[in-house]
Amino acid sequence: MHRLAIWVALIALLGSTAVVSISGSATASGIAAPWTATTSYPTTTDYQSCVASGGFVYCFGGSNGNGGSTNSVSYASLSVAGIGTWTATTAYPVSTYGLACAAYESDVYCLGGNNGAGNSVYFATLSAGGVGSWASSTSYPLAVYLPSCVVSGSDIFCVGGGVAGGLTAKAYYAPINSSGVGKWKSTKAYPTAIYSESCTAVSSYIYCIGGGNLSSPATETDYSAKLSTGGIGAWKSSLAYVQTVAGASCFALQTSIYCVGGFTSSSSATDLVEYSNVSKGALGPWVANGTYPLSEGTASCVVSDFVVYCVGGNNDEGTNYADAYFASLFLQTPVGLDPITTAFDSHLNEVFVANAGSNNVSVLSAGTGALLATVNVGTDPMALAFDSHTDQVFVSNEGSGNVSVISDATNSIVATVDVGGSPWGIAFDSDTDNLYVAVQSSDLAEINDTTDAVVADPSIGSGCAIGVAFDSVKDEILSANDCTSTVTVLAAKTNKIVATVNVGGGPYPVGVVFDPHANEAFLWTSRGSIVVASGKNYTILGSVPISLPGIVPNLIYAGTTHEIVVTDAPAGIIYAISDAKSPKVTNLTGISAAGGSFDPENSELYLAETGADAAVAIPISAL
Repeated sequence: MHRLAIWVALIALLGSTAVVSISGSATASGIAAPWTATTSYPTTTDYQSCVASGGFVYCFGGSNGNGGSTNSVSYASLSVAGIGTWTATTAYPVSTYGLACAAYESDVYCLGGNNGAGNSVYFATLSAGGVGSWASSTSYPLAVYLPSCVVSGSDIFCVGGGVAGGLTAKAYYAPINSSGVGKWKSTKAYPTAIYSESCTAVSSYIYCIGGGNLSSPATETDYSAKLSTGGIGAWKSSLAYVQTVAGASCFALQTSIYCVGGFTSSSSATDLVEYSNVSKGALGPWVANGTYPLSEGTASCVVSDFVVYCVGGNNDEGTNYADAYFASLFLQTPVGLDPITTAFDSHLNEVFVANAGSNNVSVLSAGTGALLATVNVGTDPMALAFDSHTDQVFVSNEGSGNVSVISDATNSIVATVDVGGSPWGIAFDSDTDNLYVAVQSSDLAEINDTTDAVVADPSIGSGCAIGVAFDSVKDEILSANDCTSTVTVLAAKTNKIVATVNVGGGPYPVGVVFDPHANEAFLWTSRGSIVVASGKNYTILGSVPISLPGIVPNLIYAGTTHEIVVTDAPAGIIYAISDAKSPKVTNLTGISAAGGSFDPENSELYLAETGADAAVAIPISAL
């Protein structure tokens, strides 16, 4: 059926999405991985309404594309690997499409819809076993299809929609309680009669994107308003969407809003994906974020644990989709100037970020990205290491020739250790509980973590240490030497050289990381390859070619996937090399990552995004 003709008749529905408000100091800033096909919905569908709760997705009702409707409800588990098997659960009380559903805690609330649903409101409990029994609640003031509803605090707010003979601008809100929803109250009407707009809530503000009105089947007008227990405040025109659109599926994560697909004013389906960072009721610039695999409208998208999942939709040519896709999102937190690398603190589940340009370290909550503290250190902090013995973070300061020691309990400096020269790489030896610092144009400095004093200056035989790593299998220290094209291996207990790995005349290794799973060392060389050496005897096993512009990258060991992650700041490319030496290349739009670390608690990479003065969290599954 043709969407433009149906709009003129004011009969068609163009989709709605309800999203629970999420707030935080970090900003979700883009889709970090290509869209991947996952388990298709049991039937082709559009105009269904889906919600996410407790690691599951639940989808209600829908249309078959020919005006028919269903009361079927299906749910499936969500994970970083996609959507699991769909299972039928308790049917909705009526067959309908174009209803609006919103989740709050462990319950779902649905209202309206076409094909006889009218002003009915139903709610049910959500669990790993599916949807519980449906119960009716306070009827909505209007018989409406495709209102857009959001939850903020413990209230539900609904805007616009199609009504008998036309559209409405009216908006209502009600408290959520154990009996469903309380009394609906009229609140500030939308600036225009509207339907198929997609609204979402962020930090007590509602943002509504596009929609069809009495003048056009799709608009690019966006409005926002403050939400409170007293209703919706004054609507304000916000930054227009990049094109006219209706039936887009918009959703929020932290302080960003994403929109997927939709129909234009010419009734053409689009594969557009855009996001905007918002603040206090104002949309930021819309940023293109690739394309969805299908040109569609009326898909329903949900978010769970920084992964977005989209289900169904219509291509405006009478074809409904059962297709489902998912993609990972990344989390960005503004930090200091020129962040260079990060370290994960397994004691408090925090991330420390070295800001070379502002001579300080930012402390973030891992998982949420919230900025907890900023600690002033020495000049040009370049590397970090977390000491699990004393729960301290050691920071090598290249410009001031010293190492700052930060207590993670107080986020304050407890010691400053002079090591001389220009310290760069730093590693914690979990066997001796000492720290090893690579001092450029010199050797190593060994710091006792109890006395916070230099106890030895192990010689590496070359005098040009820059990178350092700890071999947890043999309790050895690996020093990458950038002037001799070698890696020196020292026994940690004696600081004696036990091996020297020559990686060839000219590659000049400047980065090294140890993989305890494969018992191998991975060495970065400026010739555009990663040299792999055996941890048993440090003979070279081979090399993995990569294409980088010749900068100093960071090498990160991701323990849960046994991969070596290689970052490339200028090109926005990340390589993930498995134990089997097969590299995967991920081009991350908008991310220029310098160094970073792996957070095994949340299975995320925390990278220093130098160009944006931010730290970015990316699920390891995105690579």
